[in-house]
Amino acid sequence: MEVFLKSGAASFMITDDLQIMPASTASLTALFGKLGVSDKNEIEAKTVEVGTKEVLQLLKVSLLSKTPLTDMVLTSQGNWVKDTSKFEDSLSAKLDKKAVSQNSNSMSLKLIVSKSKQKVLYAEAGVKLVDFLFSFLAFPLGAVVKLLGGNSRLGCIDNLYKGAENLSSENYIKSEECKNRLLSPKLFPYSGFDSHILRVEEECPKYRYDGFGGLALVRNTKKSSDHQ
Repeated sequence: MEVFLKSGAASFMITDDLQIMPASTASLTALFGKLGVSDKNEIEAKTVEVGTKEVLQLLKVSLLSKTPLTDMVLTSQGNWVKDTSKFEDSLSAKLDKKAVSQNSNSMSLKLIVSKSKQKVLYAEAGVKLVDFLFSFLAFPLGAVVKLLGGNSRLGCIDNLYKGAENLSSENYIKSEECKNRLLSPKLFPYSGFDSHILRVEEECPKYRYDGFGGLALVRNTKKSSDHQ
């Protein structure tokens, strides 16, 4: 089920700084001109499998880097590897290995890379990957910090998260439910999809249109997708 894009066989170009545009000869020519690429022998195609670990790293670098695709795939970038070593150590410790192994969702991504600069020029992708990238814009900030193991390095947000985590719901926070909503916030209703690789839960809507121009109360059931 597509959430942000119309279903179909559309293909897209994704630049190294995550600009997304429909794939076309005009777009490709303009991009090569902008990047100063004139020799076809300077480029090569790579196909990579994007799973949970890669997506978490892409989420991380999309918040900190101007070249997130290069930083996700070409790990030989010395400065970036040093900069993210703390995050990767924390990621290894925090990730639920069982949950990751059970998550069979993955995406194939075709990259066009500059051999001399060791930099991603652009990626070719379908609706599924672009839909997933757009879902980054719908993530609650608390969910981002949780997914990154409390090491987002977004200003003082990590400290804010740890402060809420350390406060007792018995003495300070109103209830355990309130604390969970801070530390594990869910996606806005109807902004999640079944194959979401990061398994961020979607909030169950309290109301829906009843088909007669009014609103009807939705009763929660065991499965968030079952509404009455």
